[in-house]
Amino acid sequence: MTIYLFYDEIYGTILDNRTIVLGKSLSGLRGYLQVRRGNRPSVDVKARFSSYSPAAGQCLVVAFAEGINRAAGLPVQARVLQLTEGMTIQIGENSENALLNVSLTTDSPQTANQVQQVLQGILALLTLTQAHPDLDVLVRSLVFSIEDRTVRCDLNYPLELATFWVRQLVIVSEAAMGTTSGKVPAVDQEDAAH
Repeated sequence: MTIYLFYDEIYGTILDNRTIVLGKSLSGLRGYLQVRRGNRPSVDVKARFSSYSPAAGQCLVVAFAEGINRAAGLPVQARVLQLTEGMTIQIGENSENALLNVSLTTDSPQTANQVQQVLQGILALLTLTQAHPDLDVLVRSLVFSIEDRTVRCDLNYPLELATFWVRQLVIVSEAAMGTTSGKVPAVDQEDAAH
């Protein structure tokens, strides 16, 4: 199995025609592969990430993060993250929509309410200052809710528009990498049988 390095900081491998695995470190990626093969015990996701609740539809990507409130050097635009303890991101699809669910876990229901209000304020400012039809669709597709200490942001965005914007991101990324071939250098070869 080949492990790739993207942008000098993200490791990834393709497991099969439906599964891509990404990790911040090579050791973390290898650790996941050991768990997947049954060579190492897995984490009890629900116990460790209390905000995790499977999103509706077919989930393509699930990511978890802890300790966000302890991150140093967050830009001013991201300071709301200092009010959160953890985050779950799920990306998937359902019928004609791309789905995005972001769950932010806070220390209390009051903080969750504050985070929701800040996010809705940011969205309102964005709506007032930007005039673009796709942005209007995006804003109308976003729903916030609170469950105890967790703020959920659910986005159901038309799949056709999401595909267009992903293609645009690929073009920009390839230009930044100086390639249009789609080739990323391999950094490690691992025997698929381990």
